[in-house]
Amino acid sequence: MGILGKITDKFSSTTIKDNSNTFMHLQKQSESISIDTEVLMKSCETYVKLFNKKSKSPQNLVNHGNSKGGKKAAPLELMSLATLQCSQTLNNTCHLSKVYMEYSDSHRHMFEKQKIMVEGLNAYILYLNESLEDFKKYQSLKSSYAKNAKTFVSYQNKLKKQTQPITPEQKSKVEVLYKNYTQSLNSLVEKMAELTSNRKEEERTKNLVHLIDNEIDFFSNNSVGENRYSEKKSIQEYVDEVMSNKLELENFTIESPIFYVLIIIMILKIK
Repeated sequence: MGILGKITDKFSSTTIKDNSNTFMHLQKQSESISIDTEVLMKSCETYVKLFNKKSKSPQNLVNHGNSKGGKKAAPLELMSLATLQCSQTLNNTCHLSKVYMEYSDSHRHMFEKQKIMVEGLNAYILYLNESLEDFKKYQSLKSSYAKNAKTFVSYQNKLKKQTQPITPEQKSKVEVLYKNYTQSLNSLVEKMAELTSNRKEEERTKNLVHLIDNEIDFFSNNSVGENRYSEKKSIQEYVDEVMSNKLELENFTIESPIFYVLIIIMILKIK
């Protein structure tokens, strides 16, 4: 099997499919990191706002006790919300770390695939360079053959037109010219036969180019890739979807009606 045969085997359709799916996965992991980072920032902002509000609560909220020095303690409801938000922020951080680890693994896997592709392309370039050298040798042999053939035929025609008998020196010279002519012809024929036998490599070259074209088509087609990544959404849509489930305020039962108003205001601010 020639060099191109090995390259073609490396770039089988299965390998290309794996490369493409890995690329799509890597791309989606990058989007996920961007999404989670934005959600994390929003969660942190919300937590800071709630934490700051705990000591600046309206006077008409129910006071849950007095601390030393006569200062009012923070309302329990706001402290609960701040704690919830803190917990969710930590969960976001853990999830973000997990996604980043998966992203790193995907990036490492993709890098290994790219190394294989580079090695294959380097081998292909080496083959092309070798083919170019063979073609240069063929051109050189062709030029040498043409020169020797012209010299032999010209001298032979000269002898045919000669009226005097052929001398031993002339006979010896024409034999040398004929020998040079036949040798250059044989060398040229051998090189032509060698190049002709390598025509099967041309088909392998076409196959490789076809596979690379398929690879490009695969990457440029938005409808392909792993099924779980087929759904297209904007980052803001993901953020809205995630943020809508971050504050599960319906699980809190608070008697103070004023606090319900506070919750609604905070939800509107978050949105």
